Amino acid sequence: MNGPGYTSREVDRFKDYAARLTLTPLSGSDNKIIKTLALSGWTYIGAAGSVFASGGPAQVGTVGISMPRTRAGVFVGVRDPRLSAGAEWDVRKDASETGANTLTNPRIETDSTGRLIAGFATIKPFQLINDKSTFPLGFVARWDRFKPNTNTDGYVNTVIGGLTLDLNKKSAISLDYQEQTPHAGAVIAPTKTYFLHMVANF
Repeated sequence: MNGPGYTSREVDRFKDYAARLTLTPLSGSDNKIIKTLALSGWTYIGAAGSVFASGGPAQVGTVGISMPRTRAGVFVGVRDPRLSAGAEWDVRKDASETGANTLTNPRIETDSTGRLIAGFATIKPFQLINDKSTFPLGFVARWDRFKPNTNTDGYVNTVIGGLTLDLNKKSAISLDYQEQTPHAGAVIAPTKTYFLHMVANF
């Protein structure tokens, strides 16, 4: 991959590498939901160059080494119109730099390794119980725990829960509650919000 992310041009000489492997071990099952079980592992091995790569006036020299920009994770889930659910575990390893790369204000590289644990489910219980049911009511739920830095105690919980209603095969509305709360000193504003969504496919 041509540098970090896809929203900007390449800014250094380093390349990033990404790979994903997905297995569907129960695809031969007669159960329509179990046969969709998927296990995925993925990794993104990246590197970012220093802003002091070219040196400059009063700097102690150039910085040619890279800083890590790596992510990896695993996911397990099922996907069916009546029940979609999944869980994942992800890690992130980044580094950033401070200072001016001078004798009085030296460059300091800081490690930031984060972790995410998440799970979600959307279920249409009446259709799940009875294959012939077309009752359009459903439920949606999600829970995330994000730890921005594993060297500190702070973490952020995100909770989403609500109801969905299919208007027809291509449109639906949902009413849900979303909450984001910091814990153990995490620096983020807590939020508690109700949303009304509408989705239309063309």
